[in-house]
Parts: sequence; C-alpha cells; structure tokens
Amino acid sequence: AELPGILRDKKEKWDEGVRKLDAIIERYRAALVKNDTAAVLKAAEQLHSQYEYLVRLIKPVIKELDSFHQELYMLYHHYIPNYDYDKIKKSVEILKTKMKDLMKAKLPARLENKKEEFNKYRDELNNSIKKLYTVVTKGNVKKNIIDAVEEVHIKYQNLEKIFN
Repeated sequence: AELPGILRDKKEKWDEGVRKLDAIIERYRAALVKNDTAAVLKAAEQLHSQYEYLVRLIKPVIKELDSFHQELYMLYHHYIPNYDYDKIKKSVEILKTKMKDLMKAKLPARLENKKEEFNKYRDELNNSIKKLYTVVTKGNVKKNIIDAVEEVHIKYQNLEKIFN
C-alpha cells in the first residue's frame, strides 16, 4: 500500500516496518510447515506486535494529535514552501484552536505510563504554537515565520515520538 502524501514523512519507517512484517510472515509459514507449535506461537505474537506498530505509525493514539498534524502538514509542506502568507495566517489560527483541543486531550489508560513525558512535550508544543501565533500576528516577516514553523514542527515530532 502506498502512503498518502500527508504520511510521507513516515515512509521510511513504514517501508522498514513492512519488510519486518514480511520476514515475520515467512518465519510463521516455516513454523507451520514444520508443525512447530512453539515457533508458530512466537511468530504469531511477533506478527501481532509488528502489525500494531504499523497501525500506530499511520494512526496516532490520540485523535486530537492526528487532527493537529493534518493542519500542520498543510502549513509545513504546502504553505511555507510556497510562502503563502494569507494561508499561513489562516493555518496558524486553526493550529491555535487545535492546540487548545490537544491540551484537553487525555491519554488512554494503557498509556498512563507516558503521561509525564506526554505532558512535557505537549506543553513545549503549546509554547511553540503561542510563539508562532505571536510572530505571525506581528506581521509578514518571512524568516521569523519560517523559523517559528520549523520549531513547531520539531516540537510536534518530539511529542509524536513518545508513541513509537
């Protein structure tokens, strides 16, 4: 399956994950042919784990984070490269709203052990959004806006990494 454009930054990890999945499937088949119950069970567990990794890679754990990313993707990969100031301003407004939703988001109970790290990186992302908003509302200063968007993107990646 080809990843859609919004997921292109995950292509390398996706491709690597699919290769690992293929290797696990081969081990699973070999274990079935040998009628090796222990190897079948081990491969089945690995298969399940690898499948869940791929799902998490393309479907974030928190819907608010996914919603935020969809807008950030447009800003980072379309509006900034073409430097469309009007679209940038509008996108930053949307990101500010989405950030408010993300600040209210709760981690699923199964990820409670990541709560402290999640809160730390979410706060850093929130601060970078506030900074970006200030920079954009001060006026059309291309370098400052591009730098602030880059910081938001880095902070988003830091937050997202805790789920990998």
